[in-house]
Amino acid sequence: MAELLNKKEVRKDAKELLKQGVCKQQVFKTLVEKHKYSIEVANILTYLPSQKAIKKYGIWNYVLLVAICLNALILLFNSPNIGAILWFGLLIYGVITMRINYYKWVAILSFFLITTFVVLMFYNQGENNYSLSIILILTLNIISLILSIWLETKLCPKPKEEKVQYTNAEGEQKFKMTYQFQD
Repeated sequence: MAELLNKKEVRKDAKELLKQGVCKQQVFKTLVEKHKYSIEVANILTYLPSQKAIKKYGIWNYVLLVAICLNALILLFNSPNIGAILWFGLLIYGVITMRINYYKWVAILSFFLITTFVVLMFYNQGENNYSLSIILILTLNIISLILSIWLETKLCPKPKEEKVQYTNAEGEQKFKMTYQFQD
């Protein structure tokens, strides 16, 4: 029976190699040699940013973090809510640690808040008492929406998958997937 892949160990090894500045393609080759599961290794490596990407787009990650923090402060100052504290806390943690899976949730929450505040503005159209906080919240959420989608693709671009034909030991023609990571 084949041994199961320890994903935590693979993720830990990948993070260590990426912190050393090794390119993603080389990390992939090293981890496949060590763990033998190319599909699983590629899936794990897909969501880890390289050191080069962190240096190039790290400042934008901080801009996103500031936008989320300001948005959270404004919303929590106007109406404190334990659910909002948990949501924003989780999203702030995800952005600080650059966990790309959380960026989708940042985009979803930003879209939801933009939609909610635009509807509220149209609903209260006759009063025209838009406060600075509503305009600031809309601006911060638009920034968060755009940056979260953009950073997700720039920090961790998806690898190119190719089917490569090879001949196995029995002389049969087979296909295997190869992955090409971009840095």
